[in-house]
Amino acid sequence: MTDFDQEARLHGAFAAFRAESMDDVAPAGTDAVRATVRHQRKVRNIALGVLALTVMAAPVAAYATLTGDPHGPPPAIPGGTASATPTESPSLSPSPTPSPSASKAAGVQLTKADLDNATLDIQAWNPAGNWAKYCATGPVTFTAGYNGPVGFSSAQSAGLRLVTDRLAYTDVDHDGSTETLVTVFCGQQGGDLEVIAVHKNPDGAIETVGLVVATAASTTQVGLTDDRVAAVRGIEATPEGAVRVEVADAAGCCGFNEETPQRQWRTYTWKDGAFRQTGGPTRFPLNPHFTDLAIESASTTPDGTLTVKVHNKGPVAAPFFVYLSGMDIVSATGCVRETNVQPAECSATSLASGATVTLVLKVTGTTTAAEAEVGINVGKGGANGSIWRDTNFTNNTVKVTPPKS
Repeated sequence: MTDFDQEARLHGAFAAFRAESMDDVAPAGTDAVRATVRHQRKVRNIALGVLALTVMAAPVAAYATLTGDPHGPPPAIPGGTASATPTESPSLSPSPTPSPSASKAAGVQLTKADLDNATLDIQAWNPAGNWAKYCATGPVTFTAGYNGPVGFSSAQSAGLRLVTDRLAYTDVDHDGSTETLVTVFCGQQGGDLEVIAVHKNPDGAIETVGLVVATAASTTQVGLTDDRVAAVRGIEATPEGAVRVEVADAAGCCGFNEETPQRQWRTYTWKDGAFRQTGGPTRFPLNPHFTDLAIESASTTPDGTLTVKVHNKGPVAAPFFVYLSGMDIVSATGCVRETNVQPAECSATSLASGATVTLVLKVTGTTTAAEAEVGINVGKGGANGSIWRDTNFTNNTVKVTPPKS
């Protein structure tokens, strides 16, 4: 018997019950109404019982037909969960299984070739950066890895460059799609950097997920110990979706010594729609290479005696040298006269934090100008030039009257 034959028998049963109930309805009196209600309930209960028996019998009959087992399928376990082997959908045209992300192409690792001529949504630069107010944001199209001026960037138009030699890959938002971590550079020497996460959509467009970290200007005060990052030195990704960034507290520029900055590895994780730092130090300790050397006073006498008072306002001891413009050094007390250098220099190996030293130099004038200049700078040290950095240049020079040549 087919399902349609069973359904026809049920309709017939209901019709018979309906006819029987209609014959027993009394037209008048409350007693008649109550009797009618009782009779209708009885009829409905009988009909439901017939329907339940029919529904229960159908799968048993179907099972016996398909398997040859007249006892029917095994009983269900009360309180059990869904079977580990799901039953097939009765749909004639099953819908395709959705991808892990409807908006992203899963597993795509973007390469230098993919990024160099792409349009990327550049995130807001750190307002404390050296070049932030000149750096483009929003959709930016790159050509061969550049946007804007290549090389030197004018103050009105800072160019952007993709740093594609240190890409990293991981699924930052745990949606089954791989993100690419890329660094964007803005400006020139000492410029700003930001690390962003991007992915490719199914339509081929590259979309920015978010900003991981952006750099601020190199230290502008001695002993910078806040959580600002002046440079990005490396990127790594973990299988768990975290991004590790090697950051530094000083950026490279103009004879920069790689020994000067302090470096830290910090971990950033995608959480609540943004990257947040979840591991590593959050602040830099006092950098032993940052100082603030100052010329407190300088004066000359007509006979060619130059007296210079030098003070170390920084938190650490540092070597220094004094240089002269418009004058030459004949002899020196308190520092060592350097030979065969221009402008003339006189150097000292170290000046303690908070200390003051007075230098007395015998000089001759080399200019007919009314003024000459005395300047101070940090001394040399380390493998590649000066390891120290003077963080305040406003107190490094003084004008004096040169002796007549």
